[in-house]
Amino acid sequence: MHSTNTTQQFHEFIFGILVEPVILPYNVVMSKVSRNKFSSKLFQIGLIGKTIDGILEIIGGLALWLSSGAHLGLILQKLVNGEIHENPTSPFSKYLIHSVSLVQNGHFSYAALYLASHGIVKIFLVIQVFRHKLWAYIALIVFLLGFALFQTIQITTNHSLILSALTIFDIGIAYLSWHEYQQIKKTGN
Repeated sequence: MHSTNTTQQFHEFIFGILVEPVILPYNVVMSKVSRNKFSSKLFQIGLIGKTIDGILEIIGGLALWLSSGAHLGLILQKLVNGEIHENPTSPFSKYLIHSVSLVQNGHFSYAALYLASHGIVKIFLVIQVFRHKLWAYIALIVFLLGFALFQTIQITTNHSLILSALTIFDIGIAYLSWHEYQQIKKTGN
């Protein structure tokens, strides 16, 4: 009984950190049933966002796979040329030069495979969640939290605000997935 109480407290804590600030004005006037309906709608909107994200990842992965490295390298070179000329000895300029040379030499098939496979798995899981397959909720949670962990490691080295926002979004969707999973198990719908 103690672990159930602790688990419930943990869920309330996570909900308070990730979701509550967004819906705080609604909590004042909404009953628990209304909040559950609201979190379900928020969850559905998040799944639609993840579907769009997955489609874009597949398109990006295919574009990388089908494009020639030389062509992409030229595009990147034009994009970063100003920074390189401004300060050619800076660590950032050296990083840009190295990145462009990798692309020009065709070392981006891993990125293409990563993007496309990530998008395919994400869309597959979202479709299964929309079909109310219970295993898909757990799989989506594990998938999102696994990538959130990977993204967190990347954030520590890259300090990317966009990646930070995506990581928070993934954690929020994982939490809402768990909440929906619990609701479906409880009601049997």
